[in-house]
Amino acid sequence: MVLRRVTPHSGDGPRLLAAFRRTRQQALGHGLFLGTVVGSTLLVVGGVAALIRNMAAAAEWPHIWLWLLVALILPLVIGGLIGTAMGGRTGVDADDLGIHSVPPLPRSFGPWSSIVDIRAERRRSRTIVAIYLESGAVLRLRAPYDGKLLGRDPRFERKYFTLLNLWETHRNWRSRT
Repeated sequence: MVLRRVTPHSGDGPRLLAAFRRTRQQALGHGLFLGTVVGSTLLVVGGVAALIRNMAAAAEWPHIWLWLLVALILPLVIGGLIGTAMGGRTGVDADDLGIHSVPPLPRSFGPWSSIVDIRAERRRSRTIVAIYLESGAVLRLRAPYDGKLLGRDPRFERKYFTLLNLWETHRNWRSRT
């Protein structure tokens, strides 16, 4: 989490108030998960290919179990490295205009004036932050979140309450009828 001190603003666009990204631990866990999915897929495809080759030809594939092991382990290692390197780039920025997803996605912006509620919700094995808009749309933020094992964020509550405080500070108090 990045909180910046209020400094005189030059007027060159909105001022960044807070930035939330996955923790290193969460990024590693996400990378390992993706590596497991890719590795399992390669393991199944390799196993089927080896079985077909053994049925069609009289010769066996040399060291097939070694190849299948590499097909499982290598994506895990690469996924962990890529997740750790790239995971810190996924998250949310809060500025003077509202809440933006990083990297930007379609329908991923919630202006302060149209946010009706900000809630912490359980989704599968995670607690995420959900933003409810006047239009009825719900934005589920990619960070901050709290989960199990590598998805744990010990400062999740602080980040959630920071978003609530920013919303209370910037929202428009007109009646919503």
